[in-house]
Amino acid sequence: MNPLPFPKRFDANEWFIIAGLAAGYIAVFLPRRLFPFPVSLLIVLFGITVPKLFDATLAVPPFELYDINDYSKLELMDVVLHLIYGPFAYFFTYGYARFQIRGPATIAWIIGYSLLGVGIEWIGTLVGVYTHKNWNLLYSFFVYGCLQGLLLVFSRLWLRSWEVTKKQA
Repeated sequence: MNPLPFPKRFDANEWFIIAGLAAGYIAVFLPRRLFPFPVSLLIVLFGITVPKLFDATLAVPPFELYDINDYSKLELMDVVLHLIYGPFAYFFTYGYARFQIRGPATIAWIIGYSLLGVGIEWIGTLVGVYTHKNWNLLYSFFVYGCLQGLLLVFSRLWLRSWEVTKKQA
């Protein structure tokens, strides 16, 4: 079994990932807890796992729509990169609940957060985290929107389950 290769050079794309990771997880633990820990954990894990599934499908043959970092194959920093998506999912859900967004404002929240995601991905493209081949940021906008809608559905279910479990205890 071959270990995951280290980056070719430790440069802007690796620093972008490390800075995002540090800022994201520090910020997850700073605000007042809005969700019970198990629900927070599920949100973060959803944010890590689902984008990884997309990358495992779209960034490899036969599609190869984009590359991540220095190699076209999986490398160590690719694994680290996927940890960044956890705080992104957490803050999307946290803001939605904190600001009590409902109705048509939900669509605006998803669109706004999708634009934020595209902006961050664009910066990641500039520093070499992503190399788009047959992909453009418009596709990312729609993928982010769909995944965030799915995250809202699941997070509501998780919160409801938590409340039911708490009442039964």
